[in-house]
Amino acid sequence: MTRTDVGDPMVAATRASAMTGDGPIFLRLEGDTLAAPFDGALHPDDHLAVEALLSLDADVRDPVLVRWLTPGADERYFEVAILRGREGLAIVHSWEVTAHIRQQQVLEHLALHDPLTGLANRVLFKERVRGELRRRIRTDRDVAVVYADLDGFKEINDTWGHAAGDVVLTTLADRLRECVRPGDVVARLGGDEFAICCPDLSGAEDATAVAHRLVDDATKPVPIGSTLVRVSVAVGVALAEPDEPSDGGQLIARADLAMYAAKGEGQTRVVLAASTEADREVG
Repeated sequence: MTRTDVGDPMVAATRASAMTGDGPIFLRLEGDTLAAPFDGALHPDDHLAVEALLSLDADVRDPVLVRWLTPGADERYFEVAILRGREGLAIVHSWEVTAHIRQQQVLEHLALHDPLTGLANRVLFKERVRGELRRRIRTDRDVAVVYADLDGFKEINDTWGHAAGDVVLTTLADRLRECVRPGDVVARLGGDEFAICCPDLSGAEDATAVAHRLVDDATKPVPIGSTLVRVSVAVGVALAEPDEPSDGGQLIARADLAMYAAKGEGQTRVVLAASTEADREVG
């Protein structure tokens, strides 16, 4: 089972392919903006790109990529070049590349997201953790990683089948999207392991609050047909230390070790990694 959310690049690519084909397309200049014989308008953020093309003195200007907003709020993509014609007239050469761009977006999405849940995958998660660790130097705010492993998931797969297991995973993914704060990044790291990168924290209490919300949502029953199934969850939390390496690997590893400490208790529990050398149980 795969997700097909409204923002899914697969959906956008299919819509783009149905809407138009790539190839030459007629656009014209009206003053310093582009106009077209169909509805919509140039994206407001792309006006500067067109103005920059017009300001160049070269007879031939390299094409730029611009977006066209349709009345339905979809985006079409055009490559536009402006050439100097006779008596200073500007000639617009334009090509639609929407289908090509959408296919690129699909490939990029698949490379960085879990195909079942649509959450960030391990590659994207590490990238986001690295970015937040570097940004915290400017913000003077804490960053934490919350690492979770489901207990009882294998039994669901063995008893009810992998389709039921997929329902549990996608249901949990939806719940995690709802329980985190704006700016948090939720990832499925593989199998039944999930993680959250939590930036802009004021301390460990903020991080453990996210962890306990995760526990509350993960342990709610999930309907499988007429049956309700439950899992328990072990959660490790690691708060970035002042000298934390900015690549994020150590922070994620510390959260992983704290999760295993919680898992060793044999029940739903949250463990906070107190330092690089010791863990502290918090509930």
